[in-house]
Amino acid sequence: MKKNRRVFRLAAALVLLVLVLGGCTGSITGYTGKEAIQGQVLYKLSDRVSEAFASVCTWDLDPTHTSFDIAGEIEGSKVIGLGGYTGTGVANPFVIEAEPAKKELRSSDPALEQWEVPVTWEDLVFTIYVGKNVEKIGCRREGLYYGVETEDGIRFYRPVCYFVCDEANPTLYSKDGVLYLRKDDTQLAYQDQLIQRKEPGSALPGGQD
Repeated sequence: MKKNRRVFRLAAALVLLVLVLGGCTGSITGYTGKEAIQGQVLYKLSDRVSEAFASVCTWDLDPTHTSFDIAGEIEGSKVIGLGGYTGTGVANPFVIEAEPAKKELRSSDPALEQWEVPVTWEDLVFTIYVGKNVEKIGCRREGLYYGVETEDGIRFYRPVCYFVCDEANPTLYSKDGVLYLRKDDTQLAYQDQLIQRKEPGSALPGGQD
């Protein structure tokens, strides 16, 4: 019985500690839902300090619109990261997504699926202009392929990133589209440099050759 009481007290203490760390809001990250949008980029803002991170870049599916600016500040908060975590540790990755009304045609890999019309696919490079206060890549996931209907079928594009860092950034610099730490030239691990780039491809309806 005494052992059970000790276990219960320990569990209660742990719960109390989580609540205290989370400011009694259910958050241990300091991000509980405050958001702002600037230039088609969604930012998550901290409730505790004047910091934010960039989360979702919304693309209009126009293959000629291939750049996003990551702000140095948003609503008085320094933008310190690309992607991050909110609440009790929920991942909010930095990713390029099609705007909600145009997400019907999407695929993780169109080459592995059956289609009723001819399809083609390719990686589409986006230039990401990184602001002067960004210090890290907090969280990232690979983007999907998004389809655009054409006279010949469907053309799929998968967004991949090419970074250009603000020269005034004291923490990071960019070279050939990759981000590095200034202090020791360490390359920041980023999913777009880890995934296998795919050559443009095509497929006929029903998997025909």
